[in-house]
Amino acid sequence: MEPLKTEQVTKVADDDANQQAGGHQLNAYIFQNDYCSVPSHPIIIAASKAMQHERRWQAGNGFKHYSERLQNGTAEIAIGFSGNNVEDIMHDLAKMDDLSIDVFILAITQWLYSAGSANESVLIEVDRILKYRGIQPKRKNGYSAGYREDERLKVVDAFELLDKMYVTARNLKVYQKGKKPREVTLESKVLAITDRIVEDGETKAFKVVPGGYGEMLYGFDRRQTAMLCRKIVEYDYYRNSWEKRIGFYLTFQWAIRRSHGTMNQSFRIATILEKNNIKR
Repeated sequence: MEPLKTEQVTKVADDDANQQAGGHQLNAYIFQNDYCSVPSHPIIIAASKAMQHERRWQAGNGFKHYSERLQNGTAEIAIGFSGNNVEDIMHDLAKMDDLSIDVFILAITQWLYSAGSANESVLIEVDRILKYRGIQPKRKNGYSAGYREDERLKVVDAFELLDKMYVTARNLKVYQKGKKPREVTLESKVLAITDRIVEDGETKAFKVVPGGYGEMLYGFDRRQTAMLCRKIVEYDYYRNSWEKRIGFYLTFQWAIRRSHGTMNQSFRIATILEKNNIKR
């Protein structure tokens, strides 16, 4: 499968762009009754793990990357950063945090809910991410005065970081409803920014699309989805990192176990802590 080729474009908002960011048909709200269906594809899970396991990134060809083998060792997924400057890559690696995972999962899910095709980018407002995460806007004279600038900038930085990440998958067996399993090898971006909507020097929204693996997610088999509780993304990524990580882990594990018919299998506390990079 050829990865999608997306050209990165920066748009400075004028009247038309303002209309696109503000008057554009807003994408569907993904949470219903505090739950939403999120993709549990192996690439999604591997990318999420990579963002919380900085110490498991290994050096290879002069650069660091995260990798794991799956499907009985026959397949490999690797996550890395684009670029040729080692210092820049190490700087980006140090910026990864649990907010990056929130933004990644929410953006991919919003894309699945809103895209009309596998290569269509969708508009995601920075404020929409903050709303999903339960962040309260400022209040002035009893009225909402918008979100704090520092909260918006953290989300913008997370989007920009995701745009630098790439995934390499080798011999990955994929399943789609009504089709025979097939092995896929690809290299693509984790999340590509195609447009930036900027107003008065402030980034208000992004148009994004996953890389080539998006073709595997679009029209995906419902066996590769998980039900995510909104409370998990509402947890503070700094103060409640344990709760957030364990919440995501169990969300994906229940989806995997459902597909394998092992829902009654017990969890070991030591395994949960180890898998989520939590030190006792």
